Amino acid sequence: MKRIIQTIIILLIISGFAVSRDAYGAGTPAGTDITNTANVDYDVLGVPFALSESATFSVDEIINFTLTWQDASNIQTTSGSIDSMLTFALTNTGNGTDSYTLAVDNALVGDDFNPIFSEIFLDTNGNSTYDVGVDLPYAGTTGDIAADTSLTIFVFNDMPGPLADGLLGDSLLSATSETGTGTVGTIFIGGGDSATTAVIAVAGGVQSATGTYEITTLTVSTLKSAVVTDLLGGTNPTPGATITYTLNVTAAGTGTALDVIITDPIPANTTYTPNSLTLDTGGGAVALSDIIDLDAGDVGERTPNTVTVDIGDITNATAPQIITFEVTID
Repeated sequence: MKRIIQTIIILLIISGFAVSRDAYGAGTPAGTDITNTANVDYDVLGVPFALSESATFSVDEIINFTLTWQDASNIQTTSGSIDSMLTFALTNTGNGTDSYTLAVDNALVGDDFNPIFSEIFLDTNGNSTYDVGVDLPYAGTTGDIAADTSLTIFVFNDMPGPLADGLLGDSLLSATSETGTGTVGTIFIGGGDSATTAVIAVAGGVQSATGTYEITTLTVSTLKSAVVTDLLGGTNPTPGATITYTLNVTAAGTGTALDVIITDPIPANTTYTPNSLTLDTGGGAVALSDIIDLDAGDVGERTPNTVTVDIGDITNATAPQIITFEVTID
């Protein structure tokens, strides 16, 4: 029986030292202690005995992160433009806090031109939108990014010139863990949270993403005409005569004009004719209400004494957007 008891104790001791301290869990925070305790209860000649043996180790930190380009499509810009912005997201997918250095490379193979690097800004207030005077310029480090959180990064480049319409230019942003770099599995003893071992889980400890600029020559033009109808059936601009204004809005070139809004102040010495505002997007004129509602127009509500029509995004393939309204000469 004594030999049996000694064997049990030896097995417990062996099991306690067989657990590696370098084990890690992808979701468990670095520095978390994991303890395993084995218990043995037995009886010898009616006398109860109990033995226990524990093994404890701390979860190490995984260095893992992603970097992605966030813009939905190529960023349209013009030849020679200044500070065209790309948006990226850096996400810490590891289990501890980490910080990163950033770098931009515009000398890439396969595009049509090289953008000229200007500056990097960090999303200081965390709203994923660049705010002038609020978001701070990058100063050599991202600062600490907690596990399972993201930082939005804004990269600004200038465009060389002259550049032809439709040319593409790429800009690559890279992020490098400040804990260290190396092949997958490289360890840094004491480099993780709570002085744990840090383990590289992303190749090289570096991630990169590429955003693309597209040169556009798109221009938006508005042709305005007026037709006068007087009270005597003629076309003389006399008091009481009606003036019908027509605005023909078109786009030429490549790219997309975003959120096109037309504003046209009511001329002095005239009065807008209620409910005379129309918009033809290619299928015939449709009346627009004078108040702000679900249609595209209003008169005097967004801007006093002004016709406003929001025609949205247009390209050179968009049908002419034709706006009409009437005023009466006072």
